[in-house]
Amino acid sequence: MDQYDYGDQEDFEDYDYQDEEFTNYQGSNLKILMVAEKNSIAEAVAYAIGSKVRAKKGRQAFFYFSGMFKGQQANFTVTATNGHLFSRDFPKEYENWNSCDPIELFQAKTIKKAANKAAIGLLKKCSSGIDYLILWLDNDREGENICFEVDEICNSQGRAKKLRAKFSSITQTDLKYAYNQLNSGPNILESESVDARQIIDLKVGVAFSRFQTLHFQKKYSMDQMVTFGPCQTPTLGFCVERHEEIANFVPKAFYTIKLSIVNNVGFKQEVEWLGQQIWKEQEAKLVVQQLLNYKQGDVISQQIEQKSKPRPEGINTVSLLKFASSYLGLGPQQAMHVAERLYLKGYISYPRTETTAYPHEFPTPKIINNLQKYKEPLISEHSKYLKTNGHSNPKQGVDVGDHPPITPTENVPQNDLYGEERTMYEYVVKMFLAAHSKDCKYENHTLKFIVNDHQFKYQAKYILDPGFTKIATWLAITENKSDLTKFVTNNKVQIGFVEYQQGQTSPPDHLTETELITLMDKFKIGTDASMATHINNICERQYVKVEGQSRKLKPTDLGLSLVRGYKRIDPDLVAPQLRSNIESQVDQIAKGKLKCHQVIDEVIQIFTKKYIHFRDRINDFQLIQYHQQGINKQIKQQVEEIILSRCGDCNRYLVQSNNSAICKQCIKTYPLLPDCKFKAYGAYRCPFDKFELLFCTSNKSPFNTTLLCPKCFSQSPLVTSDQCTCNICPNVDCEKSKESRMVGKCKSCKIGELILEPFISKGQQICISCNECWCLYQLVPAILQVDITKNACAQCQLKTFNLLTKTKDKEEIKYSNVCLLCHEELNKKLLYAPYLGEKKFMIQQKKQDQPVKEEEINKETFSKGRKKFSKNPRKTNQRDDDQFTQKKNDNADWAALLLAQSVANNKQKSQKQQNQEEGQQNQQQQQQINEPGLVLIEQKKKRNH
Repeated sequence: MDQYDYGDQEDFEDYDYQDEEFTNYQGSNLKILMVAEKNSIAEAVAYAIGSKVRAKKGRQAFFYFSGMFKGQQANFTVTATNGHLFSRDFPKEYENWNSCDPIELFQAKTIKKAANKAAIGLLKKCSSGIDYLILWLDNDREGENICFEVDEICNSQGRAKKLRAKFSSITQTDLKYAYNQLNSGPNILESESVDARQIIDLKVGVAFSRFQTLHFQKKYSMDQMVTFGPCQTPTLGFCVERHEEIANFVPKAFYTIKLSIVNNVGFKQEVEWLGQQIWKEQEAKLVVQQLLNYKQGDVISQQIEQKSKPRPEGINTVSLLKFASSYLGLGPQQAMHVAERLYLKGYISYPRTETTAYPHEFPTPKIINNLQKYKEPLISEHSKYLKTNGHSNPKQGVDVGDHPPITPTENVPQNDLYGEERTMYEYVVKMFLAAHSKDCKYENHTLKFIVNDHQFKYQAKYILDPGFTKIATWLAITENKSDLTKFVTNNKVQIGFVEYQQGQTSPPDHLTETELITLMDKFKIGTDASMATHINNICERQYVKVEGQSRKLKPTDLGLSLVRGYKRIDPDLVAPQLRSNIESQVDQIAKGKLKCHQVIDEVIQIFTKKYIHFRDRINDFQLIQYHQQGINKQIKQQVEEIILSRCGDCNRYLVQSNNSAICKQCIKTYPLLPDCKFKAYGAYRCPFDKFELLFCTSNKSPFNTTLLCPKCFSQSPLVTSDQCTCNICPNVDCEKSKESRMVGKCKSCKIGELILEPFISKGQQICISCNECWCLYQLVPAILQVDITKNACAQCQLKTFNLLTKTKDKEEIKYSNVCLLCHEELNKKLLYAPYLGEKKFMIQQKKQDQPVKEEEINKETFSKGRKKFSKNPRKTNQRDDDQFTQKKNDNADWAALLLAQSVANNKQKSQKQQNQEEGQQNQQQQQQINEPGLVLIEQKKKRNH
């Protein structure tokens, strides 16, 4: 028998029930105490059974009245426990984590500690001298267990007779029926099955959790608990297993044959090919070539077949949780809270049940009749239809022996349900009405024909009777009416088009809560009452995170590392079979086929051996891939990862961290350009390693852009440089390489090549930058289309362009075979700026002696223009303007940093002027400039001339 620890007696609240009204119920009459699980149920029981009920409400409400019981006058008191009165725990000597070796916990005794002292104090006073103890706890195993907790407090001497009330809803009809059918008492076997599960989960969970938490805290200097649970860990294992399946998935191309047939009025209809999957493109081409030789196909068969879709069975807890996750976006625990509120309001039956079979005595006609009053038209109209035309018997489901399926009660809400409560209630109602409606009946019209030994099929569906799908619309069959006879002439069909299409196998998505609940139900991980708690636990402990409206469960780094570590040491710790076997043995306890202590001893012996093996190999357990950085930082920072492009090796996404791209699947790190921002450049892949390219934008003026392959950047097969971007890649076959976008030699540094920067979308400015000194030329008009020609300008030897530009008036202007530097009109719109970060090409030279006059300087900085027209604007940095003003006010040397530079080769200028300008340009570009945001721009005055 369990040892109970009530704690300090003074902690119990002092209730004074000896008021004037209460004393009227004391005397020689029978004393009866009725105990429910919640205050609202206690209230419903009191008013359903008694008359002239007196109430004393509070945190622990109770009600009292007088009446007849078994032919005698009796005084009744009704109260509630509000959940379990005791919790399973270890004695005090095991509370300190360092007081014992965790392995000792497997053989340690367990006790029940007071969990709700207010309820215990109330029950102690109300139970004084009672003759009968009537237990109105929920009709499940947990309810049976609480019955014995109540009996421990109220009937410790065994004086009172115990009676048990079984009910499934808190309507007056059900409660009165349960009161008239009281049985001899709670089921000790079902209670012991709960005790066995509690003891196993406590000992295994605490022993493993303490050991691994202490180990990881010491190893990683962390302060978070890392918990283990016999149900929690397999639940997490399902999520990680799906994630691993996604990560290890390798896409594979396949090909399908598309063929259409034509009816007598020229309408084309695509049909289904019945051949096997084609994995080679050459085979698909061969099939298409064969089919193209035929104008007609020979009909094999035309069939009309009547079919039916059966009505649904009753819904249980699993079905309800799936609906809540898929349609309401509610987590399992939230969904149970909503369902329990509906139950406590008396609108649905008990929401924790595994049964899907309706009992024979279920009051279906009365509920259908009352549902006609519900305000939702579809429900009220369908209820009237079933009452008038008669309802069908529900489909035979599974009777587990606990509660009936979740159904509406005879109480119909009017205007007190909103939001999630209303949606869930209407789902329960519609499934109840659907279960008592007719099956859905439809016709399948099938046409099969053959073309050169290749078979094809086309199907049409005609709904004959929607049946239950009229109310359960989300289960309806999609109707596809089509007269197949119009496609057939003389047992032939006319072929419209034939082609093949390429597809690609895709991985499954991360588990949704609905799918996870299905797996937990299949492998018996937890009960209908605890599934929601296990899922909530792995979310709250940061092992998985819920994403999107479909509520997908994506494992975190911590969750992935835990499961991978368990699998490396002992796969049974994660596999669902071990827990499933425990649940089967617990069920045998409830059925009286196994003894409670026998199951506990056997399971604890198994886990003790696994604990020793786990302890001996714990050093093989790496908590996260990046344990060098410290797990505490990983958990506390909670920095959202920046998703980049796809890895060419595993096809999973790289994430950005500390100026590097990281593939968590391959466990590889690829360095990136410093002082840049990155994002994926469409789905374009590098031809060498199949990594998707990244679009890079410099954080320093003039904000150059380029492309790079994360792998080639440090491991290029063509370039020995440590920083191989696409603007220096010499691959002639790639349209993104230097060879495809090169304009010519840089006029500033005389070393690098001018490269056309990549475009993200239309309406941008054309930009050409040097791949060595990173100077930049920008054409202000918006560019709709740009093509580099193979022709070179006769004067500057740079390649020419074909351009389509758009003016501010939205006028489109075409330019053919033009040089940006030499074309008089475009040159006036061309801006120039050097790179103002740390250059690779650097030659020191004296500052220019003559400063430029202030009025000749364009104060509109180039950096502002780049930000204004960028499709990926950054936050405005006021430092650009501040530094411009500060340098201007300091001394005349500021002018040397804002030297005007003309890039036009004006034919009308004298040779002397050209030489002077070229000297100024070389002098400025060879000077080291460290202040970001200060830009050289051509003098507007000279350009206007």
